[in-house]
Amino acid sequence: MLPFDTIENIRLIEQRYEGPNTLVFLGLAKKKNRPLFVKLLKPQFGQQAQLVQRFQKEAKTCAQLQHPNIVKLEQFGVAGDYHFLALDWVNGQNLKEFQQSQPSLPLAAIREILRQLLAALAYAHGKGIVHRDVKPANILIDRGGTVQLTDFGLARILVDTEFTRQNTLLGSPAYMSPEQITGESLDGRSDLFSVGCVAYELLTGKQAFGGENFSVCLHKIINETPVAPEQLRDVVTTGWTAFIEKLLDKRAENRFADGESALAALEHLPVESDFNFADFVQTHFENLPETLPESIAKTTSSGKFGKAAIGVIAALLLIAAVVWGSFGDAEKAPPETANLLSPNMANAIGDSTAKTDSIATVASPPENVPVT
Repeated sequence: MLPFDTIENIRLIEQRYEGPNTLVFLGLAKKKNRPLFVKLLKPQFGQQAQLVQRFQKEAKTCAQLQHPNIVKLEQFGVAGDYHFLALDWVNGQNLKEFQQSQPSLPLAAIREILRQLLAALAYAHGKGIVHRDVKPANILIDRGGTVQLTDFGLARILVDTEFTRQNTLLGSPAYMSPEQITGESLDGRSDLFSVGCVAYELLTGKQAFGGENFSVCLHKIINETPVAPEQLRDVVTTGWTAFIEKLLDKRAENRFADGESALAALEHLPVESDFNFADFVQTHFENLPETLPESIAKTTSSGKFGKAAIGVIAALLLIAAVVWGSFGDAEKAPPETANLLSPNMANAIGDSTAKTDSIATVASPPENVPVT
């Protein structure tokens, strides 16, 4: 139990998860009734420099990124013994869930998802930030058709010399680049390889380098070439296959030079005509239930914030399972959390693996950034 129910101008509505190092809450920005995802570093770890630095690194990395296709950090700072950060809500699903209920996505939908994802990465790379963990669970789609990238907890800032000296193996095995596995220096082209893995999966419904365990995945990434997408799905053209193969080239120098180059090539790929992605997404979400815990339902019905927030909070329950992982909490969600999540998202919690990140030195705690 926390000794307070408010951090700065954020009211904490309900605890949703407790990991080894952090607490996860649903929060509400009091001035605008804006739902937020709030992550707190447990006070007993507040004196451990490495954990504090890692938490601050995540916040500072997110604070640099202001883009419509990146989940926004609304606020971060220190409240008493608690370091905290608050992220914007996304009313929707992650791409893993989205595709599971839409196993044969139209090419036009795939192109639009990749377009927005590449736009986010091109922007982040322009800031000198490599995501390092691009995968379906970290790609969110809201009910209006906006794609947003989340979980910059593994992000590496290229200009940080402390990070460039480290060669720690980080990321999700089936989506790692070869240079990530071998411990080479990383740049944006590593993320483009991961995009290639995501794109392959969207086109074929199969992982490019999937395997029964970590070692098998890594072996395939280093040594094997996946079956051409056009051989697995009739509508996939040779142009699409060439695009994927360039993203998945084992050598970074043979891939697209950057996200902008990949975007330019993507725009020329053939897709279905008369397709509206926003309409497609809205239709997808029409039949999906929104489940609220009783405590949240009572709060909304009491008039403390409007009915429009109900759908937002429900989606936030889904997003929390993904975003809290950016700090590396690896234990399974408690039963009450899993029951409120869809099967895919609950499984994502159970499948999370502990992450040991390189830590940059932070001279002083971050200043509080107000909610706007």
